[in-house]
Order: sequence, then C-alpha cells, then structure tokens
Amino acid sequence: MEWRSCTGSCGPNPGMLQGGLGSFVMVVAYGVYLLKGRGKMKMSLHLIHTQMAAQACAVGAITLGTTHTMYKDYMLKPSTDRAQK
Repeated sequence: MEWRSCTGSCGPNPGMLQGGLGSFVMVVAYGVYLLKGRGKMKMSLHLIHTQMAAQACAVGAITLGTTHTMYKDYMLKPSTDRAQK
C-alpha cells in the first residue's frame, strides 16, 4: 500500500493519520522502554498494558477528530448554512 493512497483516503485532513501513527510509535517505544524494567511482571500482562495504551490513543484521536468536526460544522457556521444541508 502506498503512502499516497493512505493519505488520500483521509480526505481533507490527513493530519489525523499522522497523529495516530505518531501516537502508535510513541506507545510502542514507551512499551519497549518499560520492558527492560518490568521486574517480575509477566510478558503477557505487559503486552496487555501496552495494547490498552495504544487503544486509548486511538480512541482519543477519534474523539478529538469527531469533536473538532462537530464544532466546525455546528458552532462556527451560522444557522442558515445548517438549514441548507
């Protein structure tokens, strides 16, 4: 899959894709960093915690994107523009 096809499917705001990928890389890097000092914690438990952190980043990015779109569509446009949709 080419990068252009990924960013093209995001529409006019490809920054969400880049933010999501950036947060994924940060969570993975932090998980690898904590892997060394996990002590007696089982590997499966450590991976579950890393997965939960990555899912929280994804849900947060979706929530921010949806909130931004709703704010832009409903709060910034006058009511006459909304009636025409």
